[in-house]
Amino acid sequence: MMREPQLTRTILDLFAAGTETTSSALRWAIVYLIHNPDIQEKMRQEIYSVVGSSQVPKLHHQQNMPYTEAVLAEIQRCGEIVPLSIFHGVDKETKFHGFRIPKDAIITPNLDSVLSESKEFLEPQKFEPSRFLDEDGNFRYRQHSIPFSIGRRVCLGESLAKAEMFLFLTAIVQRFTFAPEGKKPPSTEPIVGSTRAPKRFKFRAMSVL
Repeated sequence: MMREPQLTRTILDLFAAGTETTSSALRWAIVYLIHNPDIQEKMRQEIYSVVGSSQVPKLHHQQNMPYTEAVLAEIQRCGEIVPLSIFHGVDKETKFHGFRIPKDAIITPNLDSVLSESKEFLEPQKFEPSRFLDEDGNFRYRQHSIPFSIGRRVCLGESLAKAEMFLFLTAIVQRFTFAPEGKKPPSTEPIVGSTRAPKRFKFRAMSVL
């Protein structure tokens, strides 16, 4: 059973970690949608067909919006908001793929090496939501898409982050078209720190309602 101090720290982690990662993911979303106006428009049309324009998107709409879900999955894959997972400790000597990992070693999983693996994602540097759709246009889960890590130490806020991204981005795309401020779109080169965020940029948000 989780004790109160542990519960308090966990809640603080959710708020502190979730604020920066969600804001970075939304900025990446705008960058990639500016670079891909056809994808942006296709996403908007799906929002209109399922939600309309007179009400805001709600979580129950997501199950009927496979293309939007694919766009969100590709944003999280390409954005690689947290390219390195949290530290893991080895409590006993372990052999893994021919490597000896000594007891008490600290391991940092490299999520980037999976999210950009060309054997799993053809042309991994390309923003292509259709890689998350099957031949019938339904959303398909890709086991190598692990922006929230994997296993017992998966990010505690995964479900919350996905819900926030869906609600925030669909509500914005429903009402605005994103375009570059000038002729040149924002850079897709990241700033890498504790998270992987896009460089500062300006853009135009034009109302479509």
